[in-house]
Amino acid sequence: MKYLCTLFDFNYLPLGISLYESIRLHFGDFHLWVLAMDDKTCTFLKKIPSIMLQCSR
Repeated sequence: MKYLCTLFDFNYLPLGISLYESIRLHFGDFHLWVLAMDDKTCTFLKKIPSIMLQCSR
């Protein structure tokens, strides 16, 4: 199991989603924590149904 952490705001969201998809394709078992720098980012990420992604504000 890989444990990963990143942080970004709404302006970086498309690249953050790409990062998540790339990790999902290349690691079998992982957990990604995202420190959202604004409310819009956290609201968006919480709508993604995933047990591997956790958002904090």
